[in-house]
Amino acid sequence: MWLALSFAACYNLEKFYSEDFREKLIVGSIGAATARGLVMELKLLLIYNIKPNREGEYYRYVLGEFLPTLQSKGLMMVEGWHTAYGDYPMRLIAFRPEDGVDLYDIMDSREWQEARRKLLLLVRDYEERVVLAKNMFQFFIPSQR
Repeated sequence: MWLALSFAACYNLEKFYSEDFREKLIVGSIGAATARGLVMELKLLLIYNIKPNREGEYYRYVLGEFLPTLQSKGLMMVEGWHTAYGDYPMRLIAFRPEDGVDLYDIMDSREWQEARRKLLLLVRDYEERVVLAKNMFQFFIPSQR
């Protein structure tokens, strides 16, 4: 039951979140996107596998540069999950913007693009999704499945 609820809560916003709709969003003072009278708090989910024999580089980069860069832009890591067994990417990391910060402004920034580019050198099977934030475990089914 919880799996179905989690999956339903973590659907892909690409289907209804068109560019036209995105342009109509206004960032509210509490850090939530407001549009058409709805309040939508967003969460960024990243999934990936660490490339073999790159674990040391990966940890040094993520802890020393990737996370601090995102935090300086107002994007806070709120969850980090490791898949120990099963057919799901090794890492699932969730980020939420601080109050008053627009997630899409961060994702459009040069700093995010550079941080993401460097991460992609150390990982494979990378995917990201922006979802409506829930105060529960959220995930998505990778497109390769």
